[in-house]
Amino acid sequence: MPTITRTGVYFIQANPMGIISKFEWQLNASRLLDTVAQIKIRQSGLYQVRAIRNYEIPDAKTIQCVSPFQKTSIGIPMEDPGIRVYPNPNKGQQIKVEIQEDLSDILAELYSLQGKKVKAWNLKNTLSINQLELSDLISGVYILTLAAKNYVRQQRIFIVSD
Repeated sequence: MPTITRTGVYFIQANPMGIISKFEWQLNASRLLDTVAQIKIRQSGLYQVRAIRNYEIPDAKTIQCVSPFQKTSIGIPMEDPGIRVYPNPNKGQQIKVEIQEDLSDILAELYSLQGKKVKAWNLKNTLSINQLELSDLISGVYILTLAAKNYVRQQRIFIVSD
């Protein structure tokens, strides 16, 4: 039987007890298409997961074992901005970026308050937590701009020294 762990603001993960073939996820008793361990939270509700393991037996049909569902309730406030950047303030290390909306080909650009671009990253999609490296930045306030088709958001980033 898997356990469920919150791995980010918009992500949860099933942790199996042993080897499994796939997971079955449900939201409010409706089956989700996801069959992997980590899924993205797109809305509030009751999330359930169970583990499925297939056993291949020579000269016989495959046997499938299914665990009971594990449940967790996830709430996302109505006024949630749909973007999280953390830890912020940051000590000039990696920063995690989570976007609730499903996007692809995201351009992430970091600007100084003087408007100078200091770093840029190309993010493939928002189906997982993206990490941006900030180790070469000096202390200060920066603006992170995230842009994709029909999507632009900005977030202040604070870099602090020890």
